[in-house]
Amino acid sequence: MKRHSILIVDDEVNLLKSLARFLKDEFHIHTAQSGKEGLMVLSRHPVSMILLDLSMPDMNGIEVLEEIRRKEYPLKVVIMTGRRDYDWSRRCADLAVNGFIEKPFHPEDMLKRMRLILDAKRCKGVHDMLGEAFNKKQDSISPTLKRTLSYIEANFPKKISREEIAEYLGISPQYLSRLFRDECGIQLKDFINKCKIEKALEHIKTNPSISIGDIAESVSISDPNYFCRLFKRHTGTNPTEFKKNLLLHPTENKE
Repeated sequence: MKRHSILIVDDEVNLLKSLARFLKDEFHIHTAQSGKEGLMVLSRHPVSMILLDLSMPDMNGIEVLEEIRRKEYPLKVVIMTGRRDYDWSRRCADLAVNGFIEKPFHPEDMLKRMRLILDAKRCKGVHDMLGEAFNKKQDSISPTLKRTLSYIEANFPKKISREEIAEYLGISPQYLSRLFRDECGIQLKDFINKCKIEKALEHIKTNPSISIGDIAESVSISDPNYFCRLFKRHTGTNPTEFKKNLLLHPTENKE
C-alpha cells in the first residue's frame, strides 16, 4: 500500500517533533516551524495532507491556507488549534478545510482523524449524491452551503446532527434546514442518511460477510433495526437480502 506524505506545520517545536515521531511509521513526514517554511516545503514536495497550526507568528494558518487554495495544491487540510471562535472557523470552512483537531490532543486521536479524512471519497460521499445538476452549479451555491458540505465531509461517517452543524456555522437549525432543502432539493437529514447508506453499501461490497450490527456501527447507527429500515428505504431491499444477492452474483454488483 502506498504511504501518504504528510506535512506538519507548527511553531511549537516539541509538539512538532513528538507528532512527527509518532506518525513516521505510517506516513512519509515533512515538518516546518513556520507558515513560510511550510509553503516552501509544499513548493518542493507533493503531500497528501497538511496538519496546520492556526496561530503562528510570521504567517498564521489562515494565510497559509489561503495561499494553498490560491495555488490549488491537491491536498487535505487539517487545522490544529486551541481557538474557539466563529470568525476563524467560518473562514476555514470557506477555504474548504477537511477537519479540525483541538489542542491539546492525543496523537492517537489525530491518527484516527487523519485515516478517516484520507480514506474519505469526496465525490461519492457527498457531492455526487446531490446529482449532476448540483455538480454543475457548485460555483453558484452559497458559502454557507459550501461550509455545510465541507463539515459533513470532514466529520463523516460519525453521528452528525442538524443542531451540531448549525452551531458550527453560527446560524439557526431552522435556517440551515431551509437553505439546504432550497439549494440541494433534499432534506438535510435525508441527505446525511443517504451518505450513511452509500458508505454501508461500500462496506458490504468490500466484505459481504460483515454482520448487520457491524455495518450499522460503521456508519454510527446504534440501532440495527433502524439501520435495516433506513437501508430498505434507500435501496428497496434489506441488508440481508442485499448481502445474499451479492454472494450469489458477485460480478453483477461490481462497479
